[in-house]
Amino acid sequence: MRLVAAITLSLSLTACVQFPEIDAATDAAVLDTDYPDLVPLAPIRADQAASAPTLEEDRTQLAARARALQSRAARLRATAINGADGAGGAGEAE
Repeated sequence: MRLVAAITLSLSLTACVQFPEIDAATDAAVLDTDYPDLVPLAPIRADQAASAPTLEEDRTQLAARARALQSRAARLRATAINGADGAGGAGEAE
């Protein structure tokens, strides 16, 4: 119980600490500016929903990407790496 009280006391005391370095770094013009205007979310969400791809478009794009990656993997498998095909590799006897 004393531990909880000590932690609570120390946290409450540190919450009241002033940070002069931060206060000095803040420009006076920043403190005098107005808050930004709040806008309703409905128009923003409607614009996003109108421009978002459909599920079918997502599936088509994903399938195309998978085919492209599979063909790239096939090309990489066919490529000889460090003389693995026996053409001048480091493991050849001289």
